[in-house]
Amino acid sequence: MLAGFCLLIALALLALSTLVFRPAPTMGTFPLAVGATELGHWFALAALAVALAAPKSDPVGMAAAGLAGIAFAFFLVPAVRAARNAWRLQAALRALGEAPPVFSWRRLFCWPERHRPEGKRMVADGVGFDFYRARGRSAAPLVVVVHGGGWMAGAADELAGWNRWLAARGVAVAAVEYTLVPGAVWPRQRDEVRAVIAHVRAEAAVFGVDPSRVVLLGRSAGGQIASALAALPGQPWLRGCVCLYAPFDLEFAYTHGREDDVLRSRWLLRSYLGGTPEEVPAAYREASAYAEVRADAPPFLLLHGGRDELVWRVQTERFAARLAERGVEHVFLELPWATHAFDYNLHGPGGQVFAAAITAFLARTCGTDAMSAAG
Repeated sequence: MLAGFCLLIALALLALSTLVFRPAPTMGTFPLAVGATELGHWFALAALAVALAAPKSDPVGMAAAGLAGIAFAFFLVPAVRAARNAWRLQAALRALGEAPPVFSWRRLFCWPERHRPEGKRMVADGVGFDFYRARGRSAAPLVVVVHGGGWMAGAADELAGWNRWLAARGVAVAAVEYTLVPGAVWPRQRDEVRAVIAHVRAEAAVFGVDPSRVVLLGRSAGGQIASALAALPGQPWLRGCVCLYAPFDLEFAYTHGREDDVLRSRWLLRSYLGGTPEEVPAAYREASAYAEVRADAPPFLLLHGGRDELVWRVQTERFAARLAERGVEHVFLELPWATHAFDYNLHGPGGQVFAAAITAFLARTCGTDAMSAAG
C-alpha cells in the first residue's frame, strides 16, 4: 500500500520536474513550469521525502525511490544554475555600482511570500491604480508598475508582493490597471499610464513622493507599454525603466508569431494595435521601443529568462543591442534557467536576481538613498 502510494507521488513529481527542461504544453500548465523552476527546491524536498519513505524491500518501493531521486535532482537544476551564473550576473550589475548578492542558498528556503495586495485603490482621470505609500519616509522615489497579461488579462494586483517589498524599503509604488483588449486599442494603454503618473506627480506632497524621481517597471506586455512610454522625449523626471520578459519590437513579434501559437500572437497583436503591420504601420512603430528609443532615453534594466516560452528572449537581446547602438545606459541580465514570470517567488532563483538588480538600479538612477533598510 505504502509502496504504491509512494510510486504515484514519485511519478507526479517526476512529471512536474521535467518542466525544468521542456516547455509547458499549454497555457493551463504554464504555471506548473513557473513552479518547477522557481519553487523547485521545495518540490525537491518533497521528492527526497518520498525517496526516504518508500519501502526498499519492495520492488515497487524501490522504483518509487529511484524515480523520486531523479525528480529530486531535476528540481534542483534551476538553483544550481543560478548559483553557477551568480558571478556573471553580479559582474553585469557592477555596471550600476555597488550591488547586493544575486543568489543565496539560505534565502532560497525562506517561506514564499503570498502576493497579497495591500495598496490603496485610487482613480486618476478614470484610470484605476493601487498606491503603496513608502514606509518611513516622504519625498520617496516612485515606481510605476505596469502589469502583464498579454494586453488582454492581468490586473494592478499582479505580483503584489513586490509592491509591498518596495514600499517596505522606502519606495512608493503606483500599480496601474490599464484598459484591456478588446476594450481599447493602442495607444490608450500608454496614455492611461501617463495619466496616473501625471496625477501622482501633481499631488506629490499628498502621496509622499519626489516628482523628479520616477521609474517605470513593466512585466511582459506591461514592459512593452513601459518601454514605449520611456522612449518618448521630454520627460526629465523619468529616471529609468525596468522591463522583465517584455516584447520591444511588435512588428518583429508579428512576423515571427503564428495564428495557432500558445498566445495566438498575430490575432492578439491585431486586436491590440488595430490591424496588421501593413494596415497600421505607425501604430506598430509607435508601440515599439526598439524603433523609437532615442540616445537621450533614460537608463534601462532588462531581465529575461533563457527558456521563456511566451516571449522570445531574442526580443530583449535585440533591444539591448539597439540601446548599445544608440548609446543608452542599460544592463541586460539573462537568466538561463528561467521561464516567463520568473519573479513569482520573491526568494526563488529568479526573484533573488530581480531583488538585487532593482536595488542596484534604483540606487543608480534615483540616488544611493533610493532604498532604505526598512522591512
